[in-house]
Amino acid sequence: TAVLFADEAHALAERLGDVKSAAHATAIRGTYEVLRGGLARGQADLNTALEASEQNGSLAGQVQARLGLFILEFLQGHSTAGDKEFEPALALATAMGDTTVMGALLVYRAMGLCNGSLLEQAMVLLDRAIALGTAHSSHASLSLAFSQRSYVRACMGELDAAGTDIDSALSWATHTGDRYALSVARGNEGTLHWFRSNMPKALECYLQSLRLSEQLVARPDMVNTEGNVGKAYSVMDDQVRALEYAERASNRARELGLHQCLLNSLSDLGNAALALKDLDKSSAAFKEMAFWAVSLNNQDFLAEADVRMADSYLAFEMPDSALKYALRGTLGMRKLESSTDVGRALVTEGKALSAASDAALRHAGIDPKDRSSRALRAYEDAITAVEGFFDEVTYASYLGISTIHERDGRFDEALIYHRKAVAVHDSMLTAEKNQAMGELQIQYETEKKEQQIVLLGKDKEVQAKEIQKQKLVRNGFVGGFLVVLLFAGVFFAQRKRIKREHARSEALLLNILPEEVAEELKAKGEADAKQIDQV
Repeated sequence: TAVLFADEAHALAERLGDVKSAAHATAIRGTYEVLRGGLARGQADLNTALEASEQNGSLAGQVQARLGLFILEFLQGHSTAGDKEFEPALALATAMGDTTVMGALLVYRAMGLCNGSLLEQAMVLLDRAIALGTAHSSHASLSLAFSQRSYVRACMGELDAAGTDIDSALSWATHTGDRYALSVARGNEGTLHWFRSNMPKALECYLQSLRLSEQLVARPDMVNTEGNVGKAYSVMDDQVRALEYAERASNRARELGLHQCLLNSLSDLGNAALALKDLDKSSAAFKEMAFWAVSLNNQDFLAEADVRMADSYLAFEMPDSALKYALRGTLGMRKLESSTDVGRALVTEGKALSAASDAALRHAGIDPKDRSSRALRAYEDAITAVEGFFDEVTYASYLGISTIHERDGRFDEALIYHRKAVAVHDSMLTAEKNQAMGELQIQYETEKKEQQIVLLGKDKEVQAKEIQKQKLVRNGFVGGFLVVLLFAGVFFAQRKRIKREHARSEALLLNILPEEVAEELKAKGEADAKQIDQV
């Protein structure tokens, strides 16, 4: 709808010969084309609008065009190019005093920083966007700013503050009738429930967000939300639905050219396929993920793709194929300095080293005699990397070390590490039980609050019915009283009329009869005949 209105505005501006308004309308059309997923058409419009606006001196057109190009680069995952558009666009918007565009720029820049895990920097921009929107009553950007800050705070573990922000985001979106902002807020509300380990509620919010995005035909947002729905199903161990939504998200991202989103959805697709023991689908997803990671120079996803490819081959007992991916994945993860990811990669490397053939080891430049020592070192480094806070890595490492010692005939050492593995596993089971209890408690509290809201609504309904009943009784009483008054009025009016007619009859008798005859007639109902001398 917005694109159609922009088309009409552009056509009208051209008929009037208003080149500045025509360029501005083209920039608006390009921005909304980008938001609905028409990246190529949107980019063409935005470039045309920017060039025309710079030539005719239209600041409004330049600001809008740079905002659209910035959002485009963000959606495509080219954060560096997006940075180049951010500062000029913000400077122009500031010069014009366009607080709506300023707020949008700050929010989208913060989103880009979140993708790079630069949460503190993102928080600074979002605080600025909220202060700006509040000071200038720029309601259009407030909901998006509160919504994104809720996400950042949830990632930082500030769940109560995140809850306050998401309430503000939902309130502003509802107040302004902005369904797009409402869709974004519902999605981030789902993420907050995710961090609170309330997966059913998270899934419910994600599905609500998806329905709104579908109604708005906001296809880039549909990609992200479909991915979130798939992740929720995966955590809830419904891998069939997880795979379904991951495929939907990856197909849509591929169609729209949203390569950053495609990396996420391919990762989800590969993981779901691996859980379902579909080697062909999982390996295809991880290979495509590696291809786009190289194209976008995204080292995070490239290392992740290598590790997951190795995991896929190991799951299907193909350690020789897994080895090269495991070694390359560990190297990539070490460069990223993410201790959890490094730990997982080292466990995969240890498994591949232990199971690969001598020929595969030699091909990788490793002496088969060093197999055990290299694998043991990988497991030990994994334990050190996670420092006891990621039990899955620690458990897998202890189990791997025990297996190596047993294979090499060091049974005492094997028993020691086996017992360590069992202890960690027991701890994991206890933690899972506690988490399950916590999730049940959260779900109970949530359902209890919802039930209280329902009961409160029913109480209000009962009260309303009782008030209505009292009104009916009161009105009935008043109506009945009025009827009585009416009948009383009629009765007394009749009585008065009868008295008046009676008095008239008496007067008439006195006029035609002597008084004593009239009195006798009234008293007896008849009168005796008498001689009247004069008539």
